[in-house]
Amino acid sequence: MGYKVSAGAWSGMFGLPTEAVDKYVKLSSAGALKVLLVIFREGGAVDLEEISRKLNMKADDVEDSLEYWVECGILYKDGAEEKVSKVKYEEEPCEETEIKVKKKSAAQLKPLTAPIKKPTPKEIDSIGKKEDVQMLLREAEATLGKTFTSSDTSTLIWLYSWAGIPADVLLMIIAYCKHVGKTGMNYIQSTAISWVNDGIDTVEKAEEYIEKRYGQDEFERRIRRVFGLWGRAFTENEKKRLEEWRGYEFSDEMYKEAYDRAVEATGKVAFGYINTILANWNQKGIRDLSSAEDESKKVKAEKGNTEQSYDIEEIERSIMERNQKMSMEA
Repeated sequence: MGYKVSAGAWSGMFGLPTEAVDKYVKLSSAGALKVLLVIFREGGAVDLEEISRKLNMKADDVEDSLEYWVECGILYKDGAEEKVSKVKYEEEPCEETEIKVKKKSAAQLKPLTAPIKKPTPKEIDSIGKKEDVQMLLREAEATLGKTFTSSDTSTLIWLYSWAGIPADVLLMIIAYCKHVGKTGMNYIQSTAISWVNDGIDTVEKAEEYIEKRYGQDEFERRIRRVFGLWGRAFTENEKKRLEEWRGYEFSDEMYKEAYDRAVEATGKVAFGYINTILANWNQKGIRDLSSAEDESKKVKAEKGNTEQSYDIEEIERSIMERNQKMSMEA
């Protein structure tokens, strides 16, 4: 079914450059298109604040949209030299060597860092013609439930082209970021860079990482619930301990027992102390509270110590030596 313009809509009109529609609208954000319409509706003499008010957009988003059209050559800033768009633009797409990262061995690759300069509208338009890029942008917007700004689009294009991250892996990264409740493009970019630097560059590796990460996140929530630790984040060293504890596969009652013994002995939540208890149980195959109590009584009898199950000085010395070792390795 076709559509036609209503006769009543012709009562007022304004013009738009055909180049803006033919070359740049496809990959422009909805916000950028709205900004362009307002500018030409008002004859090109509209400032940032007025556009922000008319469209109920944040000033930063308006400015981002204006910069997009400046890069396209449709607009130019007061006092700046006017850019003349090149008619041969579509006939001279970016060469593949400009937009693809050469494959190197892990030993040759330097750690990836955030780009100083993102792709230009010309480069975005050229790369955006790829079917998998169009799918990436479409599915990414659907996953995050928002329309991308030109800056968002530029970031994903950079991650796909210059960072060399496949579209399907990028979508998995975006889904993971949404799962952890952080959907800002800066966080998505930093997460993607971290994955690349860790060698996570295929769907199989991403699935393995996500499965492990989801499981670890769930275990951390479990320990928070058992210990009652909701008021602070875990430190990096504590997270390393938690990874070890998860491998022990103890019941909640066993983790809670280790926690209670540590607090009783030290007066605080001492992760090093708890780790010593859990490691001891795991080594000896102690899997339930009854066995833990029997082992505790046995230690007391052997040491002739009726007040505590563990040699605190020995434990503290072990903790100190381990922390020093971890600090040296870091």
